[in-house]
Amino acid sequence: MPMLRLYTSSPATLHLASLGITGQLARRVQVLPLSALPAPQPARRASLRLEKAALQQIERTIRWTLSQYAEHRRLPDAAHEDALRSDLDVTLWQLQQVEASLHAVPIPPQA
Repeated sequence: MPMLRLYTSSPATLHLASLGITGQLARRVQVLPLSALPAPQPARRASLRLEKAALQQIERTIRWTLSQYAEHRRLPDAAHEDALRSDLDVTLWQLQQVEASLHAVPIPPQA
């Protein structure tokens, strides 16, 4: 059976995970910190760029809709505006995550 790699987020979790794995299972499981995760594959850049473009379009749409409320071109709807602001926060956070992933993926050498 192939080796199973288990990645954990903290040294305490790493120690607890190591303690919980005993016997024959211990010979097939390798417990590692998150810092040991391999870098994403360069082929993943295209999908990350597409995800980024989709999130940017969502951000533009939300911002445009909020501007419509601010300029009184839409009927006031506090619940919808609050929901849009929350959606914008989530979208911006997702964009940060995609940006971080894009920076982590090595750029393949040009031929």
